[in-house]
Amino acid sequence: MTNARVFLLGLLALTGLAVLVPADAAAQSTGHSRECSVATIVGDWAFKTDGAYSSTGVLDGNALGILDIHADGSLRGKYDWQGPSGFSPGIEIKGTVTINADCTGTLNFENAGSDTIYTQSIVVAHNGKQFFGMLQDPAGSNETYTAIRVHED
Repeated sequence: MTNARVFLLGLLALTGLAVLVPADAAAQSTGHSRECSVATIVGDWAFKTDGAYSSTGVLDGNALGILDIHADGSLRGKYDWQGPSGFSPGIEIKGTVTINADCTGTLNFENAGSDTIYTQSIVVAHNGKQFFGMLQDPAGSNETYTAIRVHED
């Protein structure tokens, strides 16, 4: 990596900007290949949102919770939610997760008692010790989160 590229990456990190490079291009440019699957993220996770914002830019709330991801791609968990309507503890969720070889994937879940399915794009990082997620919402809501591994199964 050239000094100019190292400087640019450092500058981007300091300013909070991110550069997304397709995984194949990243693997080719570094000479390393990585492969992920659901097995990479099987286990127990803790997560927190970075704030959920409505399509108008108003803070809608925050979540803090746990997930248990199984080898078959199913998941269960629960989270606490704090929003304009107050605090809602222990909201149970169930869903599925798929992981591609390039360590990107999709997580789908629904709250207990609801038929609404939330779809999120995810990226596995740090050799399966962390993943990042972003809500896919055509209506324009914005929610991102970080999950860290608590325990491997």
